[in-house]
Amino acid sequence: MMGTKRWGEDLSQVLDFQKPESRTQRFHVRTLGCKANYYDSQVMAESLRAQGWAEATGDEESDLVIVNSCSVTTEADRQSVRMARGEKRRHPGAKIVFTGCSAEIDPAKYEKLEAITRVVSNREKATFAQEILGEDGAVSVGESIRYQGFRSRHPMDRKWESPDFGSSLPHQERTRATLKIQEGCDAFCTFCIIPYGRGPARSLSPEMVIEHVRTAIKRGALEIVLTGTNLGDYGTDLGEKRPEGFEKLVKKILTETGIGRLRLSSLDPIEVTPGLCELMQNEQRLCPHFHISAQSASDWVLKRMKRRTREQDLIECLERINKISREDGPVYVGMDLIAGFPGESEQEFVRSTRLLESLPWVRLHVFPYSERTGTPATRLPESVRIETRKQRASLLSDLSLVRLEQFVRSVMEAHPEGLKDVLLESPVKGPDGSRDWVLGHTPNYLRVLIRGEHPANQVVRVKPTGVLVDRDRIEVALLAQMAE
Repeated sequence: MMGTKRWGEDLSQVLDFQKPESRTQRFHVRTLGCKANYYDSQVMAESLRAQGWAEATGDEESDLVIVNSCSVTTEADRQSVRMARGEKRRHPGAKIVFTGCSAEIDPAKYEKLEAITRVVSNREKATFAQEILGEDGAVSVGESIRYQGFRSRHPMDRKWESPDFGSSLPHQERTRATLKIQEGCDAFCTFCIIPYGRGPARSLSPEMVIEHVRTAIKRGALEIVLTGTNLGDYGTDLGEKRPEGFEKLVKKILTETGIGRLRLSSLDPIEVTPGLCELMQNEQRLCPHFHISAQSASDWVLKRMKRRTREQDLIECLERINKISREDGPVYVGMDLIAGFPGESEQEFVRSTRLLESLPWVRLHVFPYSERTGTPATRLPESVRIETRKQRASLLSDLSLVRLEQFVRSVMEAHPEGLKDVLLESPVKGPDGSRDWVLGHTPNYLRVLIRGEHPANQVVRVKPTGVLVDRDRIEVALLAQMAE
């Protein structure tokens, strides 16, 4: 057993923060990384609120700070540690609990850090308050019940429970509610450490998904976003074939619930099935928006990445999507790409870029390849210089900005009298620097900035007034005003 003060000693000495008589205990949650992590943070926050804790606001002093870490790259690990140390400086009297994928992958590394009071695994998130607090609201005494499984270095050797992350739906302030329906990944791409942090693919039962969707609707959600570690793996642990299980679930949600808008998160090219495209063609409630986890448009690179897809899969996927015709506008297609992966020669980069230029998509989310310690990709030969990676990422981002601006302007020109079904979300700072603006999104994920103060969580009709191009953020938005 790892004999450290945080795992071996009586936790009443390590986390000795009894509830004071004078006020309610307060907590902060700090989150890095993916939508699944943000969902987990909401789950942990709600579990603490149920025990009588209050979430601190602004610079309000906290008794407990949860740092929900990201480990997708080595730099993400560093950012997670910097956040933990920064929170300890800001809240010197608080206990810092470190969780997330960094904590799951290498607990021994982080439990030694002075700023961190306790390390909690990803699998403890769903029962966070029960793990940390006793029945009287004080910190529970004894070792984490997950410790023996937490020690293992390989995810397949650990005990991964069924997805108890879905036992209840957390309250969410955002108009666009997120629902995590799947956890874990079985792919083990050479650049990715996430299977070690999230474990093998596990799925929330279809019945529980339907229950959560109905609950979100009752709470007033007008749009739900399905998310997970790898959505295409949904149902594989329930006897479904990949990716038909996910397609069946989407149909079930649309058939058995009255959700106004359903949006999908990232999918691999082979997971965008003909059936899913047909559903998007015929079902107006399924938002015309795909986010494709392409990672590369080169067979050579994809093989080195140990991806499940190849160039032809991407071509067929995008052509299939391009055939979808909807009254509410064209399908928005975003794609993730990694630039400068080991072995990507200049010739291969140029060839794959030309292929991308010939394909129908709207936006690229480009990331220069970043080594992640412990992944096979770090041992591959022919490493690309960091400066070259950044240059290639910049070229692809420039291409993306041009394509995105074309898309936004085409939508504006096609609807001079107004766009309907814009879902208002939250106040934001506008192009004039004031906060007299509100952010909204169309069904096909067009970002819209509307002048004036307007209540969130309503679907409205707006009239386009211009296009805002933010070259620093590589973002384009449609400027609009409320239509009469």
